[in-house]
Amino acid sequence: MADGENKHAENAFTTLVSISEKSGNLRKYLKKDILESVSTLRKIFSKMRTQIENTREENKKLNEEVMEIKEKMARP
Repeated sequence: MADGENKHAENAFTTLVSISEKSGNLRKYLKKDILESVSTLRKIFSKMRTQIENTREENKKLNEEVMEIKEKMARP
């Protein structure tokens, strides 16, 4: 995920947490559900970011290997 998307997602989570803390009309169990859902989503997004970064690094290494092989094959 791009940094801008990360920021937007975090802002949305922060807004949900803020609403659950400020709202006097929200029932206790709803507040709890919102906070638990935000926590779960944050963990999922964190894992996704890590997986994306790992995949990028792996792709970079594979591209480097391909380039090396192409260079070796181009040599007479």
